[in-house]
Amino acid sequence: MMGSRSVGQYATFIPYLKPGMAVLDCGCGPGTITLGLAELDQTVNVTGVDFSEDQINRARASAAEKGIGNASFEVGSVYELPFPDNSFDAAFSNALYVHLTHPADAVRESHRVLKDGGFLGIRQGVHNLDLIHPPEPKLKKWFEVYAAVLRVNGGDPGDPDVGGRLGAMLREAGFSDVIMTASLNTHSSGPSAQGLSEQMAGLPVLGQAVEAGIITQEESQEITAAWLQWGTHQDAFLARPWGEAMGWKT
Repeated sequence: MMGSRSVGQYATFIPYLKPGMAVLDCGCGPGTITLGLAELDQTVNVTGVDFSEDQINRARASAAEKGIGNASFEVGSVYELPFPDNSFDAAFSNALYVHLTHPADAVRESHRVLKDGGFLGIRQGVHNLDLIHPPEPKLKKWFEVYAAVLRVNGGDPGDPDVGGRLGAMLREAGFSDVIMTASLNTHSSGPSAQGLSEQMAGLPVLGQAVEAGIITQEESQEITAAWLQWGTHQDAFLARPWGEAMGWKT
């Protein structure tokens, strides 16, 4: 699923990029968005950071395969970025903050590494507001399970509702001229819905929920089957809202 992300998801923020900027992508995963940013303008130097060494290795391999020289990748925590103060002109983050126990700390750390006049753009899905048809109780159950897993997930449980307060966190961290917007990701009947259903059914969320005692193995199998069945329905439709915010360091 992370591999399917693209730079187009940063459409709200891209118009603010300028030639020669140093750009940071926090929580870059396998680097698909990072590399997309680098391809937009070869004068822009883009750095991707992720805590997973495996994801960073994948990102580096992709950059080498595509011959992209203006993108680099580092293993690191968004709570303690491995860069000096005032290192970047812009920073981005997509679908990361829902996984963080202390998202406000990550915002402040991004503020630290930005130069004066630099900006931070954050984008986060709000899963509990998904519009889905045909309605299916077992799919609704998946989103409840997802939220529960986030809250108990290892050493850094997340917050499924953080997408609605991104702007507030930017202001609290000292950013000014904060802009808040929203966008929709949609999937409809055919390959789009079927691809999404297979991705959702294949995520480790249900297995983690079984291990945590949130649901039973039988319930996990029923929810998986419901996703796969939904993906083949002729009227399948899902719209997911994403909260977006950006602000400037002054």
